[in-house]
Amino acid sequence: MRIDELKGYRTNPFYKIASQSSDIENFYHRLKNQGYRDQILGRGLFGLVFHRPNTPDVVYKAFLRSDRGYMKYLKFAMENQHNPHVPKIIGKPLSFDLENGTQVVLVKLERLEKLDSSDSSNYNQFLQLTAIIDSLSLVKNPFYDSDGKKKEEEFLQQRKQQYPTLYDIAQQIVKLSHKSRMEDVDLHSGNVMMRGNTLVVTDPYALTPSPTSSIRRANR
Repeated sequence: MRIDELKGYRTNPFYKIASQSSDIENFYHRLKNQGYRDQILGRGLFGLVFHRPNTPDVVYKAFLRSDRGYMKYLKFAMENQHNPHVPKIIGKPLSFDLENGTQVVLVKLERLEKLDSSDSSNYNQFLQLTAIIDSLSLVKNPFYDSDGKKKEEEFLQQRKQQYPTLYDIAQQIVKLSHKSRMEDVDLHSGNVMMRGNTLVVTDPYALTPSPTSSIRRANR
């Protein structure tokens, strides 16, 4: 995947902060110290999400470029903006280095809401999506018995008719998985969000670093 850098990206205030940061955790603390404390919406060891003041409808996600799983999903999302279950990408992602040379990508996204498990209609979308993915993975498993596969295929045909767009995104998540038994798929309620009443898959994979990457995993 080719990440295009925006013209004039060095004037982006987050570029300067990131380029002086030693890792994602340090980037997080620098954002807080430079006045963005209230704009940080979430973080993990390998990425964080924040927004700029006075821009409540969009967010930025910074993540390690070596995360092949998310890079694949980002590429898919950029190429399938018509699919209601992928996040809307705004502009082109930025790619630059942290102080220690670690490559980071910064992507601008629509702002979404958390999935509320007490909302039965919305939560049902999540349950249907995970059920479809589970069935697709069983059908894909060469060690699963033929009778079991037949039942799963019947279930999938029903769900394809009932939830065509959810079925489509589930198929793509399975297809993009680089392992035959789906070990890298990590879909839970924390990596889906809502756009109104529409479920949006934000990050369906566990961290899958490239073979040549040298991600610094600091002890916390």
